[in-house]
Parts: sequence; C-alpha cells; structure tokens
Amino acid sequence: RDNKSYNDRVALPNRLYSAALFQRPSLCYEGTALAKIVEKYSLGLCMKNDDNIEEALLTYFNSFCFAGFKKSCDQFLESVRKDQDLFRKKLQIFIGK
Repeated sequence: RDNKSYNDRVALPNRLYSAALFQRPSLCYEGTALAKIVEKYSLGLCMKNDDNIEEALLTYFNSFCFAGFKKSCDQFLESVRKDQDLFRKKLQIFIGK
C-alpha cells in the first residue's frame, strides 16, 4: 500500500496479522497506519518510496535479529488479543449479557 489514498493511509491489511503470526517482516510505505504499527512494534521495514528498495532491504536484513523480531511479533499479537478481549467485554455489556 502507498500513502496516496485515504484508505491506504488508514486501513490495516490482514497481511499485517498474518505476517506477525507467521513471523515474516512487513514492508510498507511511511505515512500509513500500517507504518505506525510496523514501526511501533519493529515488525519490518517502512520506506518513503521504492527508489532504493534493494539497498533498503539489504540494510534491513544485514541487521536483522530473529530473536528480537520474534519477540516483537509476540508483543504485537498479545496487544491484538487484549484489544479483542476488551471489545468482546464491551459488546457483551452493550447487548446485556
């Protein structure tokens, strides 16, 4: 996704969750909601554009630490689980269960 359209700037794609679950780094463009999450949890590489993608990828992978990345994936997925639990509790309150 790029950051040109509103949807691309604010939507979180399913591949974010799949990538974390299967412990695969994400690639994204800066200025998107996806980039905020990827940067916050160190889940991959965010780029301004793809002009120097080869160099950016080499730099990223040369400094890649799988143990640290795995921990970041686990932290992100735990935050997702907590959000889901909170949503479920509030929904149950709303519907009166």
